[in-house]
Amino acid sequence: MYMWLVLSTFLAILAGYSLPMRSDTPEKVNVPVASAHMVKMVINHRVALKYARKLKWPYYCAGTAEGDTVTECDPDKRIGFTPGSIDPEELDDYIPNGFVRSEEYTSQIFCYNKDESHADECHDVTDNPKTRLLITYGDLHIRWLATQEIATAGGTEKTVVTPNDDVIKAFRNHFGYDEWVGYIRENGEEKEIINYQGTPVYTIPDDMWNEISANCNTNYNGSCIAYVSKL
Repeated sequence: MYMWLVLSTFLAILAGYSLPMRSDTPEKVNVPVASAHMVKMVINHRVALKYARKLKWPYYCAGTAEGDTVTECDPDKRIGFTPGSIDPEELDDYIPNGFVRSEEYTSQIFCYNKDESHADECHDVTDNPKTRLLITYGDLHIRWLATQEIATAGGTEKTVVTPNDDVIKAFRNHFGYDEWVGYIRENGEEKEIINYQGTPVYTIPDDMWNEISANCNTNYNGSCIAYVSKL
């Protein structure tokens, strides 16, 4: 009896080596890994959103002591942040339990005037309401990129790439088609965020691109993923 048990175990091991892998095994392994990399960016972005929104009315009014109840606030006192990169240490208190902020991605605030020109301040003034945007961005590792062709973008020759299918599926699993999230493609004078359907969903303003380009698409055109939200 024992001999048959050993023999059957041995035959089962051989069968395991000889049987083909499931056709969806790579997807079962790679998509969750790609998703984990993308979720790093998402966590950073949503932590930065929480931080910035706590510095907006009705949670914030300049000159008000913490804990005071304020029922009114002048428009020029309702914003407590300014344009620029958010200091990572400022975000630590907003990270949910069990999550870690990634150093691979940067969150930055941009503000625009009513005429869409760059604004040095983010608070509203009479007849000039501001548009306030938060962008979180960073380059993907080469293992998550699919090479397409060589092209010139912004006067520099770069290899045009697309996040591979695993990353695209991860975006599809987490976002709607109309959200401002995806990978950045330099297309002549325009820099666009392309979603998982291959559709441009957001055109990056020139001043924003000038600020982020040093850490975005640094080696490839299409390697940078980004998430944009209004504040």
